[in-house]
Amino acid sequence: MQFQGGVELPFDNDRPRDAFWRAVVGRTYTQGLGGRAWSPMLEVLGARELLAGEKAQWDLLPELQVSLSTRQHVLFNIGVRIPLTNSGSRSTQLLTYILWDTFDGGFFEGW
Repeated sequence: MQFQGGVELPFDNDRPRDAFWRAVVGRTYTQGLGGRAWSPMLEVLGARELLAGEKAQWDLLPELQVSLSTRQHVLFNIGVRIPLTNSGSRSTQLLTYILWDTFDGGFFEGW
């Protein structure tokens, strides 16, 4: 379980000030000792402009992170961000990333 929150306070007064929060719950499953790791997660995201009368926007993000290397230092994640509010003006998004922990070795090592 993890939670993150923050605010965006730009120096340029023409840009809006925002607050955001994210909470995720998930679990990691491994295939044997030192094998591939699978981490299904469900993330809830919220954001709101810091103006009177503005409403928060909520999203749901089911995702899966899997280790590509047996050393587990190269990870791939895929998820679908689904708007729960204002879905008429915001579309569903496919999100991915690759995470490489360089301390544990080169990108092509430990596969």
